[in-house]
Amino acid sequence: MRVSQNTIYDRFISNQSSAKSQIDRMTQQISSGKQIDKSYQDAQVYQETLRYDSQINSFSNTIDRIKKSKIITDSSDAALSNMSDAIRDIRTKLIQASNDTLSPDNLKSIAIELKAKRDTVLDLANSSINGQYLFSGTASSVKPFDENGNYRGNSNPLKVQLDNGLDAEYSITGKSLFSGIDQNLKKSVVNNVKLVNKDQNSENFGKPLTADSSIKDMFGTNDSTFYFYLNGTDKEGNSIKNKITLNANDKVTDLVDKISSAYSKKVNVSFDSGFIKVEDQVSGASKLDFQMIGSTQNVNNTSQLTNSLNFNQSNQALAQSGIDDSLYFKKEDNKLFANMPLLVGDEIANDTTKLSEISHSSLNGKILKMSLTDINGNDVNVSIKLNNHSTFKIGSNTYNIYDANPDSTTGADVPTKANDFTLRQLKSIISMAMSGQTPQSNTKEAIEDAIIKSSQSIKVTQSPKGELEIIDLSNKGNDIKFSIYQKDSGNMDHDSLIKFNSNRAVVSSDPQIDFFKDLDEIIKAVDKAIKDPGADLDNLKNLTIGSSISKMDSLISNINNGQSKIGSITNRLDTQMQKAEVLKLNVTELKSKVSDIDIAETVVKYQQVSLSYQAMMSTIAKVNSLSLLNYLK
Repeated sequence: MRVSQNTIYDRFISNQSSAKSQIDRMTQQISSGKQIDKSYQDAQVYQETLRYDSQINSFSNTIDRIKKSKIITDSSDAALSNMSDAIRDIRTKLIQASNDTLSPDNLKSIAIELKAKRDTVLDLANSSINGQYLFSGTASSVKPFDENGNYRGNSNPLKVQLDNGLDAEYSITGKSLFSGIDQNLKKSVVNNVKLVNKDQNSENFGKPLTADSSIKDMFGTNDSTFYFYLNGTDKEGNSIKNKITLNANDKVTDLVDKISSAYSKKVNVSFDSGFIKVEDQVSGASKLDFQMIGSTQNVNNTSQLTNSLNFNQSNQALAQSGIDDSLYFKKEDNKLFANMPLLVGDEIANDTTKLSEISHSSLNGKILKMSLTDINGNDVNVSIKLNNHSTFKIGSNTYNIYDANPDSTTGADVPTKANDFTLRQLKSIISMAMSGQTPQSNTKEAIEDAIIKSSQSIKVTQSPKGELEIIDLSNKGNDIKFSIYQKDSGNMDHDSLIKFNSNRAVVSSDPQIDFFKDLDEIIKAVDKAIKDPGADLDNLKNLTIGSSISKMDSLISNINNGQSKIGSITNRLDTQMQKAEVLKLNVTELKSKVSDIDIAETVVKYQQVSLSYQAMMSTIAKVNSLSLLNYLK
């Protein structure tokens, strides 16, 4: 095959073009430091680079999200630290207030200082950053606490997505921080009527009883036999009913032993300075309750008593004489408050909770009674009969209680069975009765219509501790009253399966925490100089100055737990951010190995190709200069 000059020339031109492309590509590589600039230059390198870029972006986004989250955690930690300092100052003031030498005026001055510290804690609880409240949960635009310490946020903590796709909490809600259960605290209750010697012939007449005082001294009568009607609740919420019989010469210590036995010796019972104290042996439980009536009469139902010695006393009246569980709710402005928490285990009951879950027992055949004055000033009696076809009666009219959902097969309305009766259904009946909005007929539709109308003037809710609250939204019911109790609760042969409000012993220590309400009670104890459980008959939940110190320790513990949790959250976020940064660096290095060039190697190759290119260009120039004359020469 004959190779012509044109063929050689064309090959030179092709090689020149290829060399020029190599030079241009290596020039671009040297200037950018990257192997390729376009996807067509190397599809495999391009795909690997995209994959690494995606991972790097993911880690970068995770790091950015964690950094923003840490602004909240760091701010929360600072707020909690300041809270802790303020609360410790309050405790120091309480120790000062417990000095018996201080006058009522001195205590009022201390109470003013405590109130200022309380407001400081409230301000810190409402801390915000960039318009985002720290302790409102996901409702971060809502101010978490009002001026009374009522929580307005939600119970859902803020969360951030980590690089593994999992979510991590990075905030503490006000609900978890300022309410809950102190698992290290034991509940204790104490009667609020100081027991004094009533024997006028005794030299100790009028003085507080001692553990060695006789039962006769307690009553001051010449009777030979005395009866004590105990109606309480153990740590699990089980009803404790016992009629204790003692002789005149028996001692107060004998009564203390009998009370302990009634609780199956699962409580510690003590007597000091005229008061009986019952303390749970288990920490963290909040259902313990103690009520007792003493008498010289032997009856089966406390409503039959005509003379009695009340161990607990209140300025609030009973709806039925002798039935401590029938105590009317406490009234403040347009609100009515109960004092018994509705709990399932340690959890606060909600609207879907069945009353049988609260009572730990079947309610079949039981009757709940209500005595009330509605917002229109009408006295109304209500009864709820719980059975296989439960009903409620307001005045003279009886209505069925229906399940929320009809029968799935027939579509018929389903009557509620006793043990399926819920707290929501109870609240609806209370709302209708208190508002005066009774159903127009005994149909489900008419009852639901009455419930809707009643909700416009009456709201039935629960405190953070689970106690029933009734709010008059119409603000016209100045004389509203309300009492609810089990019909046979005064019968010593029947258990009191469920209690809503009662003439109970004063709670001196409670694992349940409602931070600002508890703090207000502590300040009130100092302001009113409450030094013993019988000093404030308007409030059966009131702490004494002495017991408020242990309650303060519980509140401090709760804040410390919050600080520990925030510290744990911060550590986790730091760890995750460090992990993301390391992974981002590793992926960046892998990407570099795939997409970046070796500058020294590329420069050497560039020089080699450049020299070849220059030689080729010189050869082509010589070929281009050839002529026939030169060829003949």
